[in-house]
Amino acid sequence: LKVLESETTLSPARARNLCVAEAVGSVLYFSDDDCSPYPETLARHLAAQARACVGIGGLEFVYAGQREVWRPKKVGFWQVNGANTSVPVQNFLAAGGFDETLTGYGGEDVALGYALRNLPFVALPDAGAVHHGPNPLRSGDLDKARSAGRNAQRLASRYPALAYRLGVHRGLLALKRPALLGPLRHLWGRLAPRRYAYERAYLLGALEEKRV
Repeated sequence: LKVLESETTLSPARARNLCVAEAVGSVLYFSDDDCSPYPETLARHLAAQARACVGIGGLEFVYAGQREVWRPKKVGFWQVNGANTSVPVQNFLAAGGFDETLTGYGGEDVALGYALRNLPFVALPDAGAVHHGPNPLRSGDLDKARSAGRNAQRLASRYPALAYRLGVHRGLLALKRPALLGPLRHLWGRLAPRRYAYERAYLLGALEEKRV
């Protein structure tokens, strides 16, 4: 195991690209600092890579005595994540790696998935990983949500085909404004306060970036 250290704070995209530059294998597996792959997960990813693909495993969110399980069935570029995904190194490099123009949190994994869209995307529901913390949509980390919204808008401006999947298509924004910023916000806020707070911060980040 080789650990890389930096004296400055790096974006997720920059940090991961530096790690890839030091990797010596033919397959890349992306995990995260708060994730623990199941014992059989790496073997199942490696088996799937017998045919070059983007392998996407399942996630088990464990936090404060609660458990939420996501087992992928049909997957696409929008489900690529930095918590349990594998890809051949040569395809990763050919796609340009993670987009380092994105700053802060969010978006670099979807951008990578879009760049790899010519590969088959394979769901690996039994190649799971424990995420030691809540689903980001319910984490309450509004700074991350706002950053993700800004990056989503940046990507949509560059790749209009991504706008709908990223939730920043102009039609979706027109629907989200009254739901998250208008009178309906009180109802959503009472029914699902954490999800509401995340979606509101995400929307504000996207609108901020749209005005720049």
